[in-house]
Amino acid sequence: MTCRRQRRRRRTSPAAPAPPPVPPPDNDDLIQEILLRLSSHPSSLPRASLVCKQWRRLVSDPAFLRRFRARHRDPPLLGVFKDELHHPVFRSVLDPPDLIPPDRFALRLDDYRAASLLGCRHGLVLIFNYNTCEFLVWDPVSGDRRRVAVPQELDGGERSVMNGAVLCAAGDDGHVHGGGFRSCHFKVVLIGASKMDGRIFASIYSSVTGEWGDAIFTGPVSTIYYFGSPAILVGNSLYWLLSVWGPHILEFNLETSTLAVIDGNWPQMHFSSDCHYCIMRGEDGNVGLAILSYRGFQMWERKVTLGGAAKWVLWKTVKLHDILGLSSAVQREKTDIVGYSEDPNAFILVVDTDFYMFQVDSMQSKKLFDCNVVTRCHPFTSFYTAGLDMEHVVSAVTGELVTRFISYLMSKYSRRHEISEEKQLKRLQQLLLRVSMVVKEADGRYITNSGMLMQLKALADAMYRGHHVLDMFRCRTLIQEDPIKEVSNPFPPLKRFCKIVDASGKDKARHLELHRTLEILETAVDHMAEFVVLLGGCDRMSRRPYDTYLYIDNFMFGRHSEKQRLLNFLLEYNPPGVQPAVLPIIGALGVGKKTLVAHVCADERVQSQFSSILHLNEVVHLKLVFNLVLICASKMDRRIFASVYSLVTGEWGDAIFTGPVSTIYHFGSPAILVGNALYWLLSVSGHHILEFNLETLTLAVTDGNWPETNFSSDCRYCIMRREDDNVGLAILSYSGFQMWERKVTLGGAAKWVLRKTVKLHGILGLSSAVQREKIDIVGYAVDLNAFILVVDMAFYMVQVDSMQFKKLFDCIVITRCHPFTSFYTAGSPRFNVTLA
Repeated sequence: MTCRRQRRRRRTSPAAPAPPPVPPPDNDDLIQEILLRLSSHPSSLPRASLVCKQWRRLVSDPAFLRRFRARHRDPPLLGVFKDELHHPVFRSVLDPPDLIPPDRFALRLDDYRAASLLGCRHGLVLIFNYNTCEFLVWDPVSGDRRRVAVPQELDGGERSVMNGAVLCAAGDDGHVHGGGFRSCHFKVVLIGASKMDGRIFASIYSSVTGEWGDAIFTGPVSTIYYFGSPAILVGNSLYWLLSVWGPHILEFNLETSTLAVIDGNWPQMHFSSDCHYCIMRGEDGNVGLAILSYRGFQMWERKVTLGGAAKWVLWKTVKLHDILGLSSAVQREKTDIVGYSEDPNAFILVVDTDFYMFQVDSMQSKKLFDCNVVTRCHPFTSFYTAGLDMEHVVSAVTGELVTRFISYLMSKYSRRHEISEEKQLKRLQQLLLRVSMVVKEADGRYITNSGMLMQLKALADAMYRGHHVLDMFRCRTLIQEDPIKEVSNPFPPLKRFCKIVDASGKDKARHLELHRTLEILETAVDHMAEFVVLLGGCDRMSRRPYDTYLYIDNFMFGRHSEKQRLLNFLLEYNPPGVQPAVLPIIGALGVGKKTLVAHVCADERVQSQFSSILHLNEVVHLKLVFNLVLICASKMDRRIFASVYSLVTGEWGDAIFTGPVSTIYHFGSPAILVGNALYWLLSVSGHHILEFNLETLTLAVTDGNWPETNFSSDCRYCIMRREDDNVGLAILSYSGFQMWERKVTLGGAAKWVLRKTVKLHGILGLSSAVQREKIDIVGYAVDLNAFILVVDMAFYMVQVDSMQFKKLFDCIVITRCHPFTSFYTAGSPRFNVTLA
């Protein structure tokens, strides 16, 4: 019997299936606790909402958003509002994908195009409209707006609004700011001046009651200067700088409802007097003062001793190049404090054209942006979740991919046209060089042939068109050289694609315009040979100055340019049936308009052109004819340009540019007309004067070689007219009054020459001990060559030639005065005059 040993085969069990993926937790409370710990950046919650519908539902819940704000407490700094041309413009200081486009926080109100931005606080923006005398409280995140009319006591004109502040009515204790006016009430603090008794007053508006409180007054104030900064909230008090140069701080205690002016005991600093000041929050929650100079940065704190006396204690001193990482040789007119944020305790500084944010506690700095126009920045802090409308979310997540794809398409499209476009632009430059040479030569010749005049006009039109096309392509090249703007484009992908397609359409239109312009120029050059030959037989014009003229023995000297223009106009061919052209001859009384016309009409060529010439009887028409000069700044290439509007033609002239300017500050004064040129001070404390020559139509910035005065650096400057119609400069200090004249040497160099030095008390009959913050130059009359000075509260007019003075009036509010000179006859029908 055989035994068979059977082997048992071990059965292999089938492979176990892989465990299913763990789904995200579906407990709403647990997920909310996780989401609450995300950062407060604008893109955090929108990115989380892309995970699933449940997460999107949770982060969109208003109750969750309130808890999210309550947990983080301190809202992030989203950006700054800048007052550009009396209209608030938002600029984000965050990096992508948290960058917020300016259109998200744009104030679209037609009646608020000329308003003053007073400040931002607790997620609210305060704007004052001087035309309608009302405040506008605006929440840019929620879009809520509330108009608040000023108290009725201000309608009579005895009191005026000077400044204001907005803040949340609930304060900071346990309250989370934001969420619109439904969940957050606000207060508006109005600061005004009483013209009758020279006092400053405050009044509080509450959105709960909808009414203004009683006016709270200070004691009499000797002089009220411009408020040097917006309100700064420190503890339970609001503070304003009454004057940038003077030791005055206005304090309004919100808890005790008291208003007081703090002056005297100003910090004794080791910097120069050419400093910039800003109120800040001190180390122990006391009011502080930041003093910025080109040598350094000082921070002081106001301490109250046991005896009740207040004194300034130096808290911190740092070097500007240490905190910003810049060169130690920073020019003093290139630095300024343009903003302060209370919540992060951070300053907005400007150095040259760069804007920086400097955090006081951490001593860290960050470069924000570049801008060649320096204006005040109002930091805006709030919680913003990009609307959770998926538009901004998709832009933040897929923006990089879409940008790369579009860049690939654009580069593939542009490579085909790059070589041909470069050749066409080079050909355009060559044609413009030939045509410009002929046109300039023709401008210096006497041309009497009407056919040649018509061909010259066609050549000039083709030349201007070619220069326009060439500038258009140069401008496009400058825009494409900025890669940062393309990466940080805040528009969603669909809108961005539409914009790129639109840009490609504009490129196609530019190429067509380039092609048409080349054809026109080539045609003009082909028919230019006969014109050049005939041009050689024309006489050259005399290039004598024509600012004056002399008429002797039927021959007029000096007015060669005007005479040739009249001759060209009269000898130009006018086709039959076409309405004859009219050339107005405009000038002041007695400059020789009729003499010029009579001399031109006596020319043999004009006599042979017309069968008869009629001189109509003189009819006097009283019509105002003026030119308007516009001065602007180009943000793209940092140049200042001018354009002239003529009432005769009703059109603006071509833009006239300066060279690149490092920094454009506020214009320190209105335009001063000296001779044939207009002058502006680009900066009150800087060495820059803008000159626009009305005769040669040239624009230039003159700097350097500033007058070396014996006064302190705390001076007031004003452009003036000196002898021989040279530009002058008046420098006023509490030590005296100096008047300088700008002379051009034989070598062409310009230098300042001191012409007159007088003592202020000598010409005004005042005490020699005049405080430096109580004097200023507030106006200048070119026709009278007279200054408007203010000393304390008194306004004086000082005539330079006779050195006589006259007291004009008293006023506690110091503002710029614009002298007005004209002929006025009392009782004219244009005015209603009541004689007692």
